This record gives sequence, C-alpha cells and structure tokens, in this order.
Amino acid sequence: MPAIRHHKITVEGLGVFVREAGDPAKPSIVLLPGYPSSTRAYVRLIDRLAHDWHAVAIDYPGFGSSDPLPESPTFDRLAEITGTTIDALGIGDYAVYMFDFGSPVGFRIALEHDQRVRGLVVQNGNAYVEGFGPGVAALSAWWGDREAGQAAVDGFVSLEGTQTQWQAGARDPELIDPEQALADQLVLDRPGRADYMKALLWDYQNNPPRYPDWQAWLR
Repeated sequence: MPAIRHHKITVEGLGVFVREAGDPAKPSIVLLPGYPSSTRAYVRLIDRLAHDWHAVAIDYPGFGSSDPLPESPTFDRLAEITGTTIDALGIGDYAVYMFDFGSPVGFRIALEHDQRVRGLVVQNGNAYVEGFGPGVAALSAWWGDREAGQAAVDGFVSLEGTQTQWQAGARDPELIDPEQALADQLVLDRPGRADYMKALLWDYQNNPPRYPDWQAWLR
C-alpha cells in the first residue's frame, strides 16, 4: 500500500497542509473535504485510491493543519488558495472529489482551471438550490435574521454540532469513528477559530448566486 506523505507548502504566506499518496505519473485526483473537517477524513479513501491514482487532499486555510486566513474567510479566498496550491504542486490535468464545502470551493477552481478538470465526483454538494436539504434551514433563517438565528449557528461549532455533521444520515452511526469529530473540534476550539467558521457559514449565502455559472460549466 503506498504510504501517505504529509507536508506543508507556503501559499501567499500561509502554510497549507497536504496529504499525498501514489505515483505522480498516474492520473491525479484532488480531494476537497467538507465542513468542518480536515483531510484526515479522507485517509482511508486515499489508501484505496493510491494504487491507481496520484491522490492529493488539501486542507483549506483554517481547516485541519492549514494556517487560517488573516482576514475574514470567504469561499472565494478558500478557492484561490486551494487552486494556487494545486498549481504549486505541479498538478496538470486532474479529477476532483468534492464533498459538502468541497463543492463551492471546487466549482470555483474548476471554472478557473476549466479544461484541466477532467472529471468530478460530487458527494452531498450543491450546484442547484433544489439540492438543499433540511440542514440548510437553520442557516437560511440566520441569513434572514442574524440575531434570531445566532443560537442555532453557535450550536454548529459546538462538539454536539460537529458530531451531528459526522452522523447525520448515517445508517449505522457505530460505523463512524467518533475520534473524527473530536479531531475536528480540537481545531474549532482554537482561539478565534469558531468565529472564523461562523464567518464562512455566513458567506455561504453568496454561493447560490454563483450556481448558474457552475451549471453552465457543467453543461
């Protein structure tokens, strides 16, 4: 089994953490994680892919072991840094695995890199408002009335909220490693990081207006 290599590269003054496995001469696949997780969530998947792929998983700024942005985070900036990281790693054409937050990051990158993105795997990610499930209701209420919805969003960054992110919709929660949520929460509990994540959740409302562009690219 090819070993996973762990390293940081510097992009715009930020340390960006990367997990990488497999032969770089093979086709590349870039894995983009969801909220609030790091690429630690992909370790078992990377192990399975690395025989046939050059698998690269990137922690967004402020996620996992990557440095946070010095300013209030946006999906535009997460995509810019992540896209530049892909370039810095010397990756040419590649496929993208997008989960959850990976979609608004990944579609922005796809439009920028265009023909370099040769395939998509999309899991629980949106490019159409019809894809919104009940989990978005609390965010929508918060976007409409920030004060009234604040308590629910504060709960998102608590341990209970993080555990829910991992377990929601699972047929058998006992198959989910509980230490994944604990690892994510250690990041959220760092000074200023919960507010950082809430700022990103606030920015999420700027994604649906971009959907027509992403749909046009898909067509």
